[in-house]
Amino acid sequence: PVGVASGMTAPDFTAHTTDGGEVTLSDLRGTVVVMDFWGAWCTPCKRSLPHLDNLLEAYGDDGLAVILVSTDEIEQESVDFLASEGFQEFISVWEPGGKRNSPITILYEMDDQPIPRSFVLDRRGVIRYVGHPTDLGATEIEPLLQP
Repeated sequence: PVGVASGMTAPDFTAHTTDGGEVTLSDLRGTVVVMDFWGAWCTPCKRSLPHLDNLLEAYGDDGLAVILVSTDEIEQESVDFLASEGFQEFISVWEPGGKRNSPITILYEMDDQPIPRSFVLDRRGVIRYVGHPTDLGATEIEPLLQP
């Protein structure tokens, strides 16, 4: 079944990336995906990004990808923050609507959820973790990276 709880297949979407491209979630099947909802306006979100960057550095070559879903009202705010901190390896997406009204935040029922909030998808697109990104570590990631 498709849904946003652990054990369900993550809802698919195609979104605008902040570098001018687009990404379709299902195209990343075969990769373990951390999808993190964040905002440049959100201090706890900004504090969690170095942790996600470290995970990507440690496991990117093993098949981990990180998608940052911006909840900013203005795309440039997320672009500017990521650039100022040197975060270049994330897949950064933004859609109009902010935290409550963007197509992705609606799809993932984020309107009343605190952020930052991460979903970890296994190689088949099944959600294996939902929670705070700084609670993710080797214990959660490494088993999913096994062939």
